Amino acid sequence: MFSYVGAAMAGVPVIMVKNSWAWSGVYIYAVIAILLTTLSLALLSRLHRL
Repeated sequence: MFSYVGAAMAGVPVIMVKNSWAWSGVYIYAVIAILLTTLSLALLSRLHRL
């Protein structure tokens, strides 16, 4: 049950971006998310020696 709610909540911003800026906005959204994740993991690995 909770996984369905989580998936729906995660998908809402993507649909909002798609409705506003078409598919190019979704691709930009994905690239930004990948970059932020990579930078966050790099920062965490330096701070916590993962």
